[in-house]
Amino acid sequence: MSFDRVLTRLTLEQKIAQLQGLSPYELIAQTAPTEIPDDLDLSVGIPYDLSRVAAVRPHGVGHLSLAWTLNPDLDRLRCDLDRFREYAREVNPLGIGTLVHAEAVSGLVHEQADQFPTPWGQAATWNPELTFLLAQHAARQARTVGVQLVFSPVLDIARDPRWGRAHETYGEDPELVTRMGLAFIRGVQGIHNDSGVRATGKHFLGYGASLGGLNQATTALGRRELRDVYAEPFRRAIAEADLTLIMNSYNDVDGIPAAANAWLLRELLRDELGFDGLVVSDYDSIAMLWKTHRTAASPAEAAIAALTAGLDVELPGASMTAGLADAVHAGEISEQLIDDAVRRVLHVKAELGLVPDISPRTRLAPTPPAVGADALALARQIAGGALTLVKNDGVLPVRPGSAKIAVTGPAADEIRIHFGAYSSVANAELPMAMGQIMAGAIPGVEASMEVFTDLFQIRLPGIAPLFETAARRLHPHSATLVNALQAIDPGVTYHPFGNIEIDDVIDEAALAAAVGDADIVIAAVGERTGWVGNHTAGEGRTTADPTLPGNQTALIQALHLGLTLFGGHRVRRLVPSD
Repeated sequence: MSFDRVLTRLTLEQKIAQLQGLSPYELIAQTAPTEIPDDLDLSVGIPYDLSRVAAVRPHGVGHLSLAWTLNPDLDRLRCDLDRFREYAREVNPLGIGTLVHAEAVSGLVHEQADQFPTPWGQAATWNPELTFLLAQHAARQARTVGVQLVFSPVLDIARDPRWGRAHETYGEDPELVTRMGLAFIRGVQGIHNDSGVRATGKHFLGYGASLGGLNQATTALGRRELRDVYAEPFRRAIAEADLTLIMNSYNDVDGIPAAANAWLLRELLRDELGFDGLVVSDYDSIAMLWKTHRTAASPAEAAIAALTAGLDVELPGASMTAGLADAVHAGEISEQLIDDAVRRVLHVKAELGLVPDISPRTRLAPTPPAVGADALALARQIAGGALTLVKNDGVLPVRPGSAKIAVTGPAADEIRIHFGAYSSVANAELPMAMGQIMAGAIPGVEASMEVFTDLFQIRLPGIAPLFETAARRLHPHSATLVNALQAIDPGVTYHPFGNIEIDDVIDEAALAAAVGDADIVIAAVGERTGWVGNHTAGEGRTTADPTLPGNQTALIQALHLGLTLFGGHRVRRLVPSD
């Protein structure tokens, strides 16, 4: 059967369903959206009701967004996804399967999935082979639970230290970003594209170069620089790694939002770079045309603008594309434009064995097991390779017991700081934060069920200790810097000075008394990256001051260190030296 034949057998509504996502939050079992059930316990997962699939998507489920959130237990997630498919099968036309999405930039995002250093740390190894192995492992875990698509890698060029998502990228050099990105894509998809999982290049385009380092702002770059620098990793990924999915960015270029920018999505991406694959929306970027950019007067107009510009799929839900059928009947958009987008969806699905009677061009290989011990060894290898010694004035190496070593700084005795925004730890923090807000446990924040919209923006005073406890629970074998040093040299002492969040005055007298007789002082400083809470970096967490947060600069100065050196992924911003 051909794709054209499939299209002729689909109703208009069924075609549109192939261009829409389904967010698990639409399946939450609750009778009144504003009422908080007395027995609600988000620590065991969000109460989804999978039987609601037919009610919320009667014409079929094209895509399942945020699939990893269905269950915090990895084995039960696989079972829940199997159950979801049973419900989706009842409404999916012609047996077409649902494309199940997840994230995997530092390993599959799930509380029980294996985790690795962030892309920033991976890039510091200058070893694409390690990123290939990381991506290969993440893809195996993804396919084992029933995920066929990961929204990774991030191919953005990060040159503004104020931008909160720099740690998700492979850095500022287009060649390094390209090589690491190619390795990730090949690791996910398999050398012969036979892994059963597809990668997604994001964010197209110039996302990390927005004014002020803001998350959803204007990118003031000329077309030559956009082509030659920022589009280069995408061009190479399309040509050399068979990248077949791309996600748009939240920014606007030359005053036109990326989600409705025909020059970006059609002229540059398809005509110049030769991309013939599927373009999916970053979450709610189509809705932003209506709500934020105000370039569309209605949800339907936003959907029409996006599809006309070259965007194919709305994610995570369907709030904007819900009116497309009426728009077709009214002559506001041609059905041919929708057919073209659906054809691209079907092509991706067919390559993953999700379209009956259309076999993948490459036979899908069996999925080897994802061995946890191998992942741990790989993670340690990446972390070791990411360590960067900028300068050594003869202090290193230090033999255990040969010097009195004092350790200080807020990053020295913390597990949470080692994990980025797209990680098991950050994911576990979402329901924790939601539960605290719903319970009225956050000072100054009203208890409410409707928390998701503002969850990423509001501060959550007092929640950091809960997050640290969760990180230690999820990763009991991880060691803090202090733990690791004391395991080598029991004589190492720790002195808790400095704060990542609060700019308190450093008690210099107490600091001097604590570390004054040490031969070597190790100051562990940095910033926390995450989605919710009081993290100092992450998606939507821009800073106007690209220095260490809190009072860490004052701590370094109090220690009389003229120059502070950083390595790995924990710190991405510079501290001015005296």
